[in-house]
Amino acid sequence: MRNVRDAFARGADIDLGGPVPADLLAELLTGEARPRAALRLRNARITGRLDLRHAEITAPVSIVDCVFAEAPELSEARAPNLLLSGCTLPGLNARLLELRGDLRLRDCTVTGPVVLSAAQIGGDADLDGTTITVRPAETNGLALVAERIAVAGSLLARYGFTADGGVALLHARVDNQLNFMGATLRADDQVAALHLGGARAGSVWLTFAAPPQGRLQLAGLDADTLFDDPDTWPSTVDLIGCRYRMLIGRRPAPRGAPAPDQEVSVRTRLEWLRRESVGFVPQPYEQLADFYRRSGRDADARRVLLARNRRHRATLGPAGRAAGYVADALVGYGYRTWYAALWLAGLWGLGTLALRREKEPPLLALDLLLPVINLGRDDTWRPSGTTAWVSALLVISGWILTTAVVAGLTRQLSR
Repeated sequence: MRNVRDAFARGADIDLGGPVPADLLAELLTGEARPRAALRLRNARITGRLDLRHAEITAPVSIVDCVFAEAPELSEARAPNLLLSGCTLPGLNARLLELRGDLRLRDCTVTGPVVLSAAQIGGDADLDGTTITVRPAETNGLALVAERIAVAGSLLARYGFTADGGVALLHARVDNQLNFMGATLRADDQVAALHLGGARAGSVWLTFAAPPQGRLQLAGLDADTLFDDPDTWPSTVDLIGCRYRMLIGRRPAPRGAPAPDQEVSVRTRLEWLRRESVGFVPQPYEQLADFYRRSGRDADARRVLLARNRRHRATLGPAGRAAGYVADALVGYGYRTWYAALWLAGLWGLGTLALRREKEPPLLALDLLLPVINLGRDDTWRPSGTTAWVSALLVISGWILTTAVVAGLTRQLSR
């Protein structure tokens, strides 16, 4: 193995074309620091377990098109970078790994869990094109376990990234992109296909190759911008506490091509909210309405809040539902106060018709309908019989409509 030692000392590439003991690689990487040293290994079969737990690695590591006999162990190791490209390995255990630069696990085939819990990555974490497959008994069916990972750059799992098992990124911190463009996620019923609970990222890209098989957990996610594709929404999604400043529709694109925009209607967004896994929750509606309001789309914001109240109505008892139907019919829960104008116009017309035998029936009907305005038409009028009932109906209706309009306007002004 002298050729491996010599290449490492010079920082040169070595295309081995045969086996190399993992213990030798560990010895080189944990030995005395040398100015030019680097592991640049290609086309090798690494026998045994590469055990670098708690290691202080000073040399860059690049392993390309290699096959690992056992899952590498890098828990609590510290290194400048770690590049694995086109490799086959039965898993990767790198809890609490600290890298000053990039982690690259690109175009690899991994037949066991990749564990990056609480790892700290100074650059990007790049998993583009990698396939991870696990058995349900392994790590509770999770293919990628990266709770509390901190990435100073982007976490990329795009362009053919495939996880046959859950992807857990709870409380992850990603300063730039958390990107799943063109990814395929498959999980059983026991775990979420993608769990971003409590995660924080500059932007989150949920533009999958196909709808994930399994739940999408976005509870507590905080993103400056959320990109998504309605064509790849899963059947259920957890949006409770999910916060975003911008919400933009995008379509997946091939590697290297820009992702095209797509217009997503309010109707489609409301369908997205109806996929909430626990049923009706007001916060996702309020978050979407807040986004529309900050974007200058007040009409769309009111439509979302109206939909919120209508869904909430379905959760109430008979009396609450009845009151809700009345508020909806009269003024659209205060978000469509112009309903009241239609009711007033209709009642005015009916009142005018019912009071046609009286003097100036249009003005009389209007005076009865408007409780806050006195036109002087009903001061000396003494209704009797049918006209008394019509008068009472107009007065009561006027008060109800006025109260509903004032309540609706007050609600909007308070916001």
